[in-house]
Amino acid sequence: MKSITSQNHLTAGILAISASFLLFQVGADAATYSYHVDINTASLGTSGTAPFYLDMQFSDGGGATGNNTISLSNFTYLGTGGGVIGFASVFDTATGDFSSGATLTDSLSIAEIYQQFSSTTTAIGFDVTTTLNIDPGLTPDLFTVGILDSSLGFPAQITTNSPDTLTLLSGEISNTSYAMVSSFSGTGAYSGVAAVPEPSTLSVFALGVLGLVARRKRRAQA
Repeated sequence: MKSITSQNHLTAGILAISASFLLFQVGADAATYSYHVDINTASLGTSGTAPFYLDMQFSDGGGATGNNTISLSNFTYLGTGGGVIGFASVFDTATGDFSSGATLTDSLSIAEIYQQFSSTTTAIGFDVTTTLNIDPGLTPDLFTVGILDSSLGFPAQITTNSPDTLTLLSGEISNTSYAMVSSFSGTGAYSGVAAVPEPSTLSVFALGVLGLVARRKRRAQA
């Protein structure tokens, strides 16, 4: 694990093991919080299981459906010819795409959106804005990010070192003042893939292995 340095904003190195941190809201408006995510995808071009898809899911926790929304914006794609291909596949309450922006609202089913990106894409960046409304039960709403490949003949998640072996990044809505985000890296042929979250504005930054258990849905063949 690399150390965290302070420049124009806090940046984190590529994480070799799972890590979690708290993103504390600063200012009067504690209803939402925004953070940036970078995903290193450079090694995917040589893994032999293309095409690849960026996949995001948002699952309801305690049954208070429709009380939280994830907004995704400012997508960037590095690499010669890097970018999205074709149209996004959206399910349940998900709308938009990974070019102009997308939203996911928690519901009884898992909201999901995925879209193919070119094999020459070396890194993907995007901003996440989440509302912070707490569900009444013990289980929080959960936002997860993964990557799909075509190794099984249809889009299926690449393996990671997360508890569910599928998640690259997860965001748990469990407090009205902060969002807890956990990041992971790929395993096996995907060991070079990693998600790096960067808090945009915060007062406290805590880094540690907290073992957040993700609830990512394993994709099944249609």
